Formats: sequence, structure tokens, C-alpha cells
Amino acid sequence: MAIDPLKFNYIRYGHLERENKGEETAAEQKQAQSAGAQGERREIPSDKILEYLAQANYAQTPQVKPLDVSKYVTPEQAQRIAGSVREYQQVIGKTVEAVSSEFPNLDDSAKTALAVELFNKSNF
Repeated sequence: MAIDPLKFNYIRYGHLERENKGEETAAEQKQAQSAGAQGERREIPSDKILEYLAQANYAQTPQVKPLDVSKYVTPEQAQRIAGSVREYQQVIGKTVEAVSSEFPNLDDSAKTALAVELFNKSNF
């Protein structure tokens, strides 16, 4: 395991600075405790949180513009890539069917993940 030397030194020197300072004064400790206690006491009703999230755009997915493939590849390359994708989907589909027959209790996402893993192991 490699250690990032800059981060390691930062942590090490920061620790040394705290040791050199000594203990915090009583006023600093009280201030830190009161700040922590105030944060814990503050309660916001779940209705307000849900209302805020509904008004904010957090739950909306971004609009994805369709990609113009002709800008990047020739028509022959696009056909070749489309054929490869079709073949891949067919192989994965057959593998998912085989996994389904062997492990009927798995959910669909686990079956697909297992099929992809099997495909990768056999082809790469």
C-alpha cells in the first residue's frame, strides 16, 4: 500500500502542531461543545425537507441530447459497431437465460451481472 507523501506529511505535521500547542483552553473547549450541542438540538420536520427537495431540481434527471454518430465515425464503422453490439447483446441474452435456468432465485440484475462476468472471463 503506497502512502501519499504529501498527505502523510500534512497529517504528521498537523499532529505535531497540536502536540506543541498543548491542551486547548477551557474557553475553546466550551465553545466547541456548545457548537456541537446546538447542531444536535436543531430538528427540521421531514415535511419541510421533502417540500424543499420537491422544489429543488435534485430529483430531476438531466436532459440527454441524442448523439450524432456521423460526426465521429464513417457509416461502415457505425455498421460494424452496431453489429458487434447486437452480437454482444445476443450472447449476453443467451447467458442470462442459462444463468436463469441454473439459479432461478436470483434477481434480474444479479443474473445480468453474472452473465457479463462470464462473458468477460471467456473473451478477455
